[in-house]
Amino acid sequence: MATRDWPAGPQWEPQTLTWGARVPTSGWAGFYSGQRQRVAHLGHRQVVTVTLPAWRDATQAAAREAWLQSLVASGDLVRLRPWHRSVPLGNARGSMTLGASAAAGASSVSVIGAAPAPNMLLGGSFEVDTDANGRSDHMQSYITGSTGAVTFEAGPPLPGATGLRSQRITAAALGTSSGDAIGVRQDTTGIIPGRSYTMAVSVLSATACGLRLYWDWMAADGATVLSNAQTTVTAPLSAARLTHTSTAPANAASVRAYVWAQANPAPGIAQINLDDWQFEQSAAASAFAGSASLAAGDFLGVVGGQLLQAASAVAFTDAGAATVPLVLPLRRAVTSGTALAWNSPTSTFELAAAELAAAYTPGLVQQPLELTFVEAF
Repeated sequence: MATRDWPAGPQWEPQTLTWGARVPTSGWAGFYSGQRQRVAHLGHRQVVTVTLPAWRDATQAAAREAWLQSLVASGDLVRLRPWHRSVPLGNARGSMTLGASAAAGASSVSVIGAAPAPNMLLGGSFEVDTDANGRSDHMQSYITGSTGAVTFEAGPPLPGATGLRSQRITAAALGTSSGDAIGVRQDTTGIIPGRSYTMAVSVLSATACGLRLYWDWMAADGATVLSNAQTTVTAPLSAARLTHTSTAPANAASVRAYVWAQANPAPGIAQINLDDWQFEQSAAASAFAGSASLAAGDFLGVVGGQLLQAASAVAFTDAGAATVPLVLPLRRAVTSGTALAWNSPTSTFELAAAELAAAYTPGLVQQPLELTFVEAF
């Protein structure tokens, strides 16, 4: 038995779609009281009925007939996606994974790594510091040259920014050279060559040092393809929003984004506060996206096959973590670290019928085909 992908093409797009659940149960009623009891047997499955449209093209109709009848004959499984909601209504995107293992029958799962579209960065509001080291989750330090002792800590939110805190970085003795710098960096994937990308960050500085927005475009093997930098500006002594836009070069697959302060005019203490850091595919900066979310009914797919549907709206932390309640309990166990798909996620289904026939009207128009599939593992 093999697992097939659902074919592409307009003749394969459902004319109507029914998406539901099947829950095997036992039930009984009290002889005298009439009180009913019902027990579910943890055989929950998603059930999908697809009606394919009538099709006039003789070659495509014949190919559709052959593919479906071979599916009946072979008993192969097929990967189906939720056509009615192929991407989440919420803004959770990015490289999501399962944050913890869970057994079959679990009613919720831990999800981490959710980036809030259009922002491709995690923790851009600098709200979460799980290990209490002063540096917000997902942020790597960038320290180079003559700096003296460098401290990371939570600062107050900048005027107009979201959240309850900013990222404060203090150098005891930042030097005067452009090679003397303190800041943060973060890697993100999903870069499309030829597209415009914009970085934006809110900044407040206690000293008139230089400030730079910078990134390295990297190939799939991690090699740097090209570096881009905003012209160094004097760090604002009152809160300001700084932006820079560039085009991803050929072969770029990921980016290493930086924000740093450099070259203190007079050697000594330098301090910057960062807030609402965003990197997005756009030719201009948009409003800060805040935290990621899922809407009730949104689907995520466990890579390897299993659809998870959110039972209620979910708000992720700034660091991209949340517990997602499920419409159907897990049909099989999942392992921590397993990747989750949000773009056209799929699960494996089997055709419920043991026979299939295609009807034709005069003119050899293949009539609509109704197919029912049951989730299978």
